[in-house]
Amino acid sequence: MTQSQLDLINRLEFQLSLLKLSTIPGPNGSGISEHLAQQARQLEEMVDRLTVPGCG
Repeated sequence: MTQSQLDLINRLEFQLSLLKLSTIPGPNGSGISEHLAQQARQLEEMVDRLTVPGCG
């Protein structure tokens, strides 16, 4: 895996962690919107494809 691929994976994993943090309900009980949940799933799928050997 090249350095640029590793950098991309690290960036995507960081973005995914931020999205996961946004799923924590706020003080007024508001949760994550469906749009953010969909983005989190798409980002997680991209990270999975990039980190699985022989894929991507």
